[in-house]
Amino acid sequence: ALVDELATIGPDTSELTRLRFALQFPDPAEAKDAMRENVAWRAGAGKPIVESAAKAVAEATAGGAWDNEPVRAAAPHAAIINQFITPKNIVTLSTDEGDLVYVIRASLIADREMMSKVSVEQLVEFLLYVKEVHMLIANARSERSGRLCEVVFANDITGVRSAPDGRFSQALTASSQQYE
Repeated sequence: ALVDELATIGPDTSELTRLRFALQFPDPAEAKDAMRENVAWRAGAGKPIVESAAKAVAEATAGGAWDNEPVRAAAPHAAIINQFITPKNIVTLSTDEGDLVYVIRASLIADREMMSKVSVEQLVEFLLYVKEVHMLIANARSERSGRLCEVVFANDITGVRSAPDGRFSQALTASSQQYE
């Protein structure tokens, strides 16, 4: 019933995405508030991110296999951030069931240097784009398999000798809160 109620807030939102909101926020009022915020973000400030991610995923899958380069190139502020965020320090893997596992290898990111060149807002936009790409892939896999695929985030802190740059941590937290 909640999935159907959420359609009145986000009529263009897929049933699968509405299901994700219903599962994440079992309190109907909370789910509706979160859906309103998400619909507003996707139509407003987040629209360029959403459109760019959809185009990049289409390009990445056009050849039948995954080509990560169109996705990396289309990310917000890619020219700066891709110098620091590489396949060596952040990787997305698949489980046998089709879930995505997003691993951040924190010790391999020069976070202080990166944050001296980008703002928290720029990194948040980059991370929101990553989350949008993950959502598109997870939803496509869910539709194909009939199983609700998830995205698992893991922060590998092996080898970390000091606390991360506070602005880097702030961007990670802000992107997680924005994309609920």
